[in-house]
Amino acid sequence: MENKNVSTSGWYEPLLKIMRSVEFPHKLGLCDRLLGASLSRLGITEIMTGAGLIWKLDLRNSTSRWIVYGLYDPGFLLWAKHFVPENGIIIDSGANIGQMAIYLGQMNPRGRLFAFEPGQHQADWLAGQLAKNRRLLQSVEIHRLGLGEKEENLFLQDEGAEETHGGQSQIRTTGSEPVHVVRLDQFLETQGVDHVDLWKLDVEGHEIPALRGAMPLLESHRVHAIYAELHEENGMAIRKFLKDLDYNAYVFSSWRRNPQPETNPALHDNGLFVPASLSLTRV
Repeated sequence: MENKNVSTSGWYEPLLKIMRSVEFPHKLGLCDRLLGASLSRLGITEIMTGAGLIWKLDLRNSTSRWIVYGLYDPGFLLWAKHFVPENGIIIDSGANIGQMAIYLGQMNPRGRLFAFEPGQHQADWLAGQLAKNRRLLQSVEIHRLGLGEKEENLFLQDEGAEETHGGQSQIRTTGSEPVHVVRLDQFLETQGVDHVDLWKLDVEGHEIPALRGAMPLLESHRVHAIYAELHEENGMAIRKFLKDLDYNAYVFSSWRRNPQPETNPALHDNGLFVPASLSLTRV
């Protein structure tokens, strides 16, 4: 299901322009109630996003529709804009089709964003859209690799619905698609990079092996911030792993920029982890 034309017309377009210009609590849910059904019927199409770029999205997917409405993850993105320096180093692991890269890649125009996406379909999609938006995403570079505890060949198994386009794929010892996995610390050494300003970590259950593959960086607090998906038991394991390395946990309770210390861990959440010695407002 694909419409290759840019979707810039329709009764909803004037409303979308207004919605993209402002951020307010519960915006994504409100927009989806008003516009979700109409956008979903467009299927796969190129459309203006809240990042100010035209991007190919599958609008049957609610996550993709959120990108059309404005900031994909408003609290985090508003904070990150003030935390990441213009020459910063960003890791986007689990880059998928670029849902975060289209925002984060504009925050460090003189830096580097390493987009790790081992899935061929997802990486091809991301590469095609980057080629069309290279002027504003000069820092983004795709690496068709997974992150893990050691360098090895594993497999990617897609567990999601068709419209997620690999967004729920998991790295396993068996599966349908071969992938190459590397340690983050060793990879960055080959790139001449000695620190990370922001690491977006969303690798569908493979987070702990990915963290273990960055131990020298984490132990020395040369990873200045980690934004991770926290899901049930795996989320608790991530919290403990980083707490033991003296990283404090924060959450974004609303669309506001300032994260708050996490006091009551939820089963499903996104968490920000910053070394205890580092300010949350370093830029």
